[in-house]
Amino acid sequence: MKEILNFSFFIFTFLILQTNLFAQSIENYRVNTMSLNQSSIANNTYIDINLNPASLSYLQSTEIYGNIQRKFNITKLNVNTLGILIKTPLGNMGIQYNNFGFANYIQHIYQLSFARKLSKAWCMGLSASMICRKLPEPYIQDYNLMIDLGSIIKLGKKVNAGISYSYIAALSSNKTTYFGNAKLGISWKMLPSSSLYMGIISRESTVMNLNFGYEQSITSFGKLFFGLGFFPESISGGFQLVYKHIAFYFSAYWQKELNYTPSVGSSYIFKPSLLHQQH
Repeated sequence: MKEILNFSFFIFTFLILQTNLFAQSIENYRVNTMSLNQSSIANNTYIDINLNPASLSYLQSTEIYGNIQRKFNITKLNVNTLGILIKTPLGNMGIQYNNFGFANYIQHIYQLSFARKLSKAWCMGLSASMICRKLPEPYIQDYNLMIDLGSIIKLGKKVNAGISYSYIAALSSNKTTYFGNAKLGISWKMLPSSSLYMGIISRESTVMNLNFGYEQSITSFGKLFFGLGFFPESISGGFQLVYKHIAFYFSAYWQKELNYTPSVGSSYIFKPSLLHQQH
């Protein structure tokens, strides 16, 4: 009964948060998130502070990572990310830098995150980002502040629920606008070697994306990922390989009427004995 009440609370909170949202947030997801079609909002094994900052609370070892995403496979639309995740006794911290741009548009994102477990079944995370953009005249340059708040709760031994909300203040010389998005997800560990994900992302008051993901371990050092999305239609896939301290990731994401978006990334894990727990 308690698990049902917890899940009902998540649904109710999500429906409140998703109202009056009118724009898409800045998205620079990590590689496995793209492989799973952004469905892994309740994931507690792969850390992506951009999808849900609460996932940082499950960090097992300090990690340095980087990834490159080529939007729609266009050379000049690379999104470059570099970050470090730090495990501490009081909670886990994340520092990330991201840049994207071409001749007439340059964007830099500086991000700081913190997350911790509040109980064996519940964790929360908070992320703050400063987004600096250089735009063509007459805008020249503007600044945006983004706050992400997320939570993951265990509904049972094999089922997790996750929720995340992004609040963005878009600042300019003549006005300030506010917008955000909400995310809700469920994860189910069907077998010790496989997991199923479902995620809903609300980017506007009338627009919701429904995404599904499947994760399959193939060896002690490799995983395969598949994803399927609706509104708009999309499909994704990728793999992960790990050896001692090093993890390597690749994904390809296709969206209807657009070219595919490839992503590659790598991580250095400071304690390799914990690598299988984290990934």
